[in-house]
Parts: sequence; structure tokens; C-alpha cells
Amino acid sequence: MCHTDIRKSNVVKLNNDCVKELVIMKKFLLLFALFCFGLSNFNPAKAKEKSCVRGGVLYEYNVQKKGTWITKITPLSSKGISTLKIPKKLGGREVVKLGSTGAIFFIGDINTKEPNPNIFGVEDSSDGDGTLVPEDVQKLVKKIKRIQIPSTVNSIALNCFSDVPDGKIINIPKGILRGLDEEGYGFTKIKWKKITVSSQNKKYKVRNGCLLSRNGKKLYGFVQRKKKIDIPESVKTITNGGDYNGTSTIVIPKSVTKIKENALSTKKPVAIKVSSKNKRYAVNNGSLYSKKTGRLVAAFIKDGVLDIPKVVKKVSHTGVLGLSVRLKKVIVPSSVTGVVFPYEFLEQQPLIYEFKGIMPPEMLDLPGCCGFENSKIYVPKNCRETYLKKWKAVQTQNIQLNIIEQE
Repeated sequence: MCHTDIRKSNVVKLNNDCVKELVIMKKFLLLFALFCFGLSNFNPAKAKEKSCVRGGVLYEYNVQKKGTWITKITPLSSKGISTLKIPKKLGGREVVKLGSTGAIFFIGDINTKEPNPNIFGVEDSSDGDGTLVPEDVQKLVKKIKRIQIPSTVNSIALNCFSDVPDGKIINIPKGILRGLDEEGYGFTKIKWKKITVSSQNKKYKVRNGCLLSRNGKKLYGFVQRKKKIDIPESVKTITNGGDYNGTSTIVIPKSVTKIKENALSTKKPVAIKVSSKNKRYAVNNGSLYSKKTGRLVAAFIKDGVLDIPKVVKKVSHTGVLGLSVRLKKVIVPSSVTGVVFPYEFLEQQPLIYEFKGIMPPEMLDLPGCCGFENSKIYVPKNCRETYLKKWKAVQTQNIQLNIIEQE
């Protein structure tokens, strides 16, 4: 063979080798792309999701390294069940977690899935009319009288029991140390018939129908239906009241030194009573206020009128005792120097505001003029221009103030 033929042979061989390498490379890149695509769409909870039926109840769950996570519980019998006894083990591992796959388990947790149903798969309908769906499942949940959580559970979603009908018995095992006391979530909005908290639980306990911190110093919510709630004398801080449905009177002891913003709001009017020995808070004209700062803590609406007590200096982050009552009029005394009216007032407009002071109070936050639009604002004689000048910033929010001088 001549040198030319040898060179040609080597070139052909090289070309064949390159082609093979390119084919291999293409296959590798294709497989890598498919892997990346699959990884981006991989849902570990869904990939491991299993189901089984125990005692007429369908449990959907996935098995993880730390234990089994129950994502959905569905009663199957049309007759319903009186006791829901959640299994201690599923999939060969202990049950440690309760909540839907898209649920939030702590404040700061990121929920990437919508909608976000409770443990029974029940949620608000898309119509936004307050209807809970699926309705047939909610009817079966209503028939449950007792919920037994196994001692192995140490984590529940914040909305795990949201919208669960009132009147049930439930137990809290020693491992659940968060998820019950977060404001705005389901547990403290339910009026449980009875709650039993493990004596080994280091975070919670229940006294007088109140969910408390283990040392009794913090009140997280009223969790049992009672006409009169006597807050235990160990409580120093009220962080969140929850739902007051069925409650007519709340008694605050002398020990309470702090009530967090908006902690006391009720649908129906509730009478607040405060110990005469309490150095921080008092009641005047049905409304609760701070003796130290003069802040209106909880406003009492009577016959459609909120008559702010003359001892109040500031209306800010105020709870409303009677949100379901049709508010017609708000009377603001001259003692008030700053206001941020509750956002709930927006739903009540148009309103009548009657300001008694010659000098208008400061708007502590522009959204604090909630309810001003389309409302009538009465001020003392010869004070209209003063109020307009003081509230000039309000008008820049495209809110036209209808200020009328009183005769």
C-alpha cells in the first residue's frame, strides 16, 4: 500500500472515530437534558405517594426518611365514623407528619402550591362565597366526634384542621410543638368540645378553655365553646384570641400586662371585663383601652355606633368587638391625637364620622382612613379648613373627603 492510501485509511478511521464520539456525545447530552427536565418536574412527595384503607378511612401518604407523612384523610362510609383513629404506622414507618403536600408548616415556610386544602382535602370554593368543597366530604367530617392523633406525630400543617366543624374531641401529643398558636390559622378558630394535651408536651397546655404556653404565661387562643371565658391568672400576654363564637363575656385578670395588636376581635358583640387590680388595662363605655398609652385595644360597637371613650388617645391596630354588627357611626373624642381605623371599616362604608376635636388627629397611616370614602365627616364649627389642610395627604390618595361643619 502506498503512503497516500495509508493516509486516506487513517483519515477514514479518524472520521469514523469522530462520528462515533459525536453520536455518543449526542446521546449523553440527550439523556442529560431528559434527566434535568425530569428533575425540574420531580415532586418527591408525589413520587412516593401511596394509599391504603383502614377502618373505613382512606389515607394518602408518602414515606420519608424521618417517617410517614399523611397528606390526606378521606372517610369512605356514607354513614360516617364517630372516631377517627389516625394510624401510628403506615408504609412500615411511624406517622410523624399531618398536612397536605402544599401546606405551610410554620411561619416563613414557602407554599408553592395552590389551592391549599386541610387534611381532609376541604377548602373554600373558587367562587369565594364561603362554601366549603367538596361538600360531601365536609358532611362526613362533620360526623366525626373524636380525632385521635398518635403519639408519634411531631408536625402538623398550620391549616391541618382549618374549617373542621366545631364540637369535636381531640388530643395533642407531646411532639407537636408548633402549628397550633399561629394567628389566622385553623386550630384556634375551632371551638373544640374537649382538648387533651400530653403532660409531656413542652409547648402547650389547656386551662379554662384557653390554649396556653406550658408555663401558662401566654394565651394563644380560646379553643373551647364557653359562654364566659375566665382567662387564667397566670397569663401575662394575650397573643391571639382566635374565634369567640358562642362567647358572651371575657374576663381579663390583673396578671395581663400585654395584649398584642388585633388580638381581640369578635364577630358578635362580646363584653370585656377587666380586674380592678389590673394596672395596664381598663374598660370604658364597653371598649378596652391601655391605661399606659391610651391606645384603643378593642372597640365595642353598640346599636351600630362606636363611641370611642374620652380616655383614648390613639386608635391603632384595634380589635373590633362585633364585626358582624352593621356599623353606622363612629364618634371620635377630642382626646384622640392619632388614628389608624380598622380595615374592617372599609366593608361598612359609607359611615358617619363625628370628630369632636378642634384639631384633627394625625393619620398614622394613610390606609388608616379606611371608610372615609363616600362617608360623611362631621367636624366642629369653623374647623373644616383646618381638617382639610391637616388631611391633605389623604386626598392625594384619590379619596374625596366630604367634611361637614356641625351647626
